[in-house]
Formats: sequence, structure tokens, C-alpha cells
Amino acid sequence: MTGAPTPDHLFVLVDDLDAAEAEALAAGLVVSHRRTHEGQGTRNVCFSVGDHGFYLEFLAIHDRSALTAPAVLPTGLAGRFEARTQGACPIGVGLRGGSTRFSSWRYTVPFPPGMAADLSVHAEQLGTPLVFRLTDGRPPLPPPGIELAGPQLGLVRDDLRALTAAGVHLVPADVHHVRLTWPEGPEEQVTLSCAPVTLRRSAPRAAPRPSPPGHPAAPRPASSNAMLAAGILGAAGLTGLTVVVFALVAVVLLCAGMIALWFLIVFAFGLFSAVGNGAAW
Repeated sequence: MTGAPTPDHLFVLVDDLDAAEAEALAAGLVVSHRRTHEGQGTRNVCFSVGDHGFYLEFLAIHDRSALTAPAVLPTGLAGRFEARTQGACPIGVGLRGGSTRFSSWRYTVPFPPGMAADLSVHAEQLGTPLVFRLTDGRPPLPPPGIELAGPQLGLVRDDLRALTAAGVHLVPADVHHVRLTWPEGPEEQVTLSCAPVTLRRSAPRAAPRPSPPGHPAAPRPASSNAMLAAGILGAAGLTGLTVVVFALVAVVLLCAGMIALWFLIVFAFGLFSAVGNGAAW
């Protein structure tokens, strides 16, 4: 398939799946599905983001012995779970479609039977997101805007280039976090911090609504200082024109005063000079 890949979903590793779900529900997200991954040792809860099928997945340990089995260990999931407090990245991004390639190996997923994914050969480099491509042949879906932040996202590597080609914005930062933006209806954002998991949902400030035909737009509220000045002038019975006239008069008086002061200084200097000359005689 030609063209750029698109993100299918994004997962975040968590210790407490119930607490992560409560955070997401409090942020207004809606559960789309949940599953136990028999044979991989994990379980999840997923939330729809936008209207195109993209979802956010929280992933927790269900069976540690399965997670460390020889077939699953090369995924790096066990290492990521264990080393998150030492800087391991708890994020994974699943891509779909596109012709952008990265070095990978085929991971045959134990659930459901026959499902597979191409995992980046850098999966066990724990400081960066786990990148993988789904191979079920379904067409790619329009994703939300995705920003990933983390300490090692400035590395030059083919799997990170694939993320960039998929429209994922990579931001070098001290801590790992995710920001998702989706434009259906009013544009909204979810910012997710990974340790511990916290979510904050926000919407950019809405543009002012156009006025109905025949109705002028309401004036923008003035600042508090401007409103205070207007109140003082109004209380004094002063109009804008009056204020301008007073200002001009004040400027003229100031200039006249400076000129008079200059003449006074010249006169005094001349007087002292004359007195000095007389004393010399």
C-alpha cells in the first residue's frame, strides 16, 4: 500500500487499570471495549478518540509468567513495565497501511488466533515508544492529532521516522506524555501524563460567533483599567473631546512654562555677570 501510514491506536502501560479508567472517564472519554490477552499476560481497557475508530488503550499486567514467556519477552513489554520509574517509555503506537518501512519482526499475537503485528526491531530499546504495524489488511483510518513527548525522541531511527510519516509529532522532553487532538465538532484535546497516569481534557478557545443579520456585534469587554478610567471620566462629566482639549492646553502651558524658565535663567545669568563686572571695577 502506498502513501503514509496512519496511527490505529496508542497504548499506555499502567499499574492500576481501574485508576486509569477512572481518570479517562473523569476526562469525558467513553469506553469502547476491554479485553484480556490470554497468552500475552496483559489486559486492557480502551477509549474511543474521535469518530474514526482510533482508540486510546490502557494496558496492565494480567499474568506475569505469560508476559515473560519466550514468545512474548522480545516485545519488551515486561521490561517496559518494570523500568518505567527508571525512564522506560510506557507508550506504544500501532500503525496501519502506508509504504513507509522500518526494520521489524513478525510477532504472532496469541489473541485472537491468526492475528499478527510487525514490531520494530528497536522494541527492546525501552527509552522510546514501541512502534508496530498491524497486518490484518483493514484500511487505515483518519487519526486524531498526536503529540508524543519523551527524553529520547530526538533520535534518528527508522521506526521514529515512520511515526513522523504517520503525522505523529515527536517532542524531546524530560518526561513522557501524550497529547491527542481531534477536530470533530469543537476541537478538543486530551493531555495524558504517564507517571502516574493523569488526563486533562481541554478545548481551544472558541471563535466568536457571527452576529445575526441586522444585529451589530456586541462590543468586546474592555479591560478593568480602561473601565475604571471611563468611570472616572464619566463621573466627572468629561467627554472625550473635553479630555483632548484639556490635554492640549496642558501641553501648551507646559511649553510656555519651560520657555519662561529659560528666559529667567538667561536674565539671572546676565544680572550676575553685570554685578561681577561692577565689583571688578
